[in-house]
Amino acid sequence: MKRTKLYERAQDNKLERAIASLQKLPGLQYDSSLYWGAVTVLQSNETHARVYLTLPNDDARIKYLERMTGIDREAE
Repeated sequence: MKRTKLYERAQDNKLERAIASLQKLPGLQYDSSLYWGAVTVLQSNETHARVYLTLPNDDARIKYLERMTGIDREAE
């Protein structure tokens, strides 16, 4: 398999893991504005998915998503 294909597969896997983890974040409701904003942000750039996955805990991930989307979870 070519190196490019391996890289693309790894990036797709990161995106899949990042989006799947959204459903497990406490306090983040599926179908909320923050949820769909987060999906859009994570899909827009592989760096966002990488940063999101490396954050140390759920609270940091929520704060990152709020900052990247401009949507406050508490305001919903």
